[in-house]
Amino acid sequence: MTINLSDNNPRISYTVAQGVTQSAFVVPFEFFEDEDLNVYVDGTSKTLTTHYTTADDSGNTQAHTQGTTGYIHFTAGNEVTGISGGSTVVLTRDVELQRVTDFPTSGPFDVASLNTELDKFVAIAADLDDAIGRSIQITDFDTSAGLSLTLPSAANRVGKFLSFDGNGSPIVTTNAGNYKGAWSAGTTYSNGDTVTDTTTNNIYIVNTVHTSSGVLPLTTNVNSSYYTLFINVSTIQTVLIEDSATKLAIVLG
Repeated sequence: MTINLSDNNPRISYTVAQGVTQSAFVVPFEFFEDEDLNVYVDGTSKTLTTHYTTADDSGNTQAHTQGTTGYIHFTAGNEVTGISGGSTVVLTRDVELQRVTDFPTSGPFDVASLNTELDKFVAIAADLDDAIGRSIQITDFDTSAGLSLTLPSAANRVGKFLSFDGNGSPIVTTNAGNYKGAWSAGTTYSNGDTVTDTTTNNIYIVNTVHTSSGVLPLTTNVNSSYYTLFINVSTIQTVLIEDSATKLAIVLG
């Protein structure tokens, strides 16, 4: 068999409507061993044999053929019945990274085994591509000077918040922001500190260690890039005023 490169997505999601019971689900991507599959129902991982088995057919009468698509069948008592709002069944593939066949350095060899090995390589590449596509990444054109995506050590990040410095590199802070009150010039601010711009009442979070200078508002301050808008108080106030005016108009008719 060969793997269809144009349809090699090792992931599919099904929705089971509330109150509906379903036991069989199609696996539209090729898999080699039953252990290649991951099965989740509403975010809970299910166990092969205990909760489900595999087959070549919807009737669960033919064992799954290695390297083909197929079905999973939930065992008796483990069928999926949609909860309130519906249930989600997710099937993914995770082929074990290993080589199970050696070929002779000369003479004839098993072509079928070679094809299976090559198919597995393509499947593994697709599995890795799926995993990478669901990870946090930076754009290809992000060339920020001094950028490092290495996380602080486990000992340094335990019980702390993940934040980013002025270069966009990950750092840890002890909380969501040490509130320093009204912004003022000549003050040393650290990453994660929060300050209030008294001209707008907006709250900003400091993203670069520095000693402040210049004047308000922070949007035009000489070091404006060192501050990231955290809470847009002025917009919240406007929304609340408009909402109150609307309610008053309704009451007054």
